[in-house]
Amino acid sequence: MVCASQINQVKTLRHLPIRDLAQLIFPRHLADAERMCMLLSAGYFDESDDAVQGYSVAGWVGNLHQCVHLELKWKELLERYGLKYFKASEQAHGTGQFA
Repeated sequence: MVCASQINQVKTLRHLPIRDLAQLIFPRHLADAERMCMLLSAGYFDESDDAVQGYSVAGWVGNLHQCVHLELKWKELLERYGLKYFKASEQAHGTGQFA
């Protein structure tokens, strides 16, 4: 169980060693901490829903550097075309920002 003092300690730290983070998240596995493996990643996902065709989710997962790079490039594209956001359904139907 994670106690309040541990949570407060994490909130005040800018960096937390992965092993300590793993022990906070998975406290039952403290004995196996030497054999634990964690994956830290970030991602972007989008969903699409069509009552006839079905439901789908697509995405992209990468490390922090890749995600920051993607976000910067995405913001550049939005600015280049004067968009606040991009929504494919609005673009396809000429609504919203594409009206």
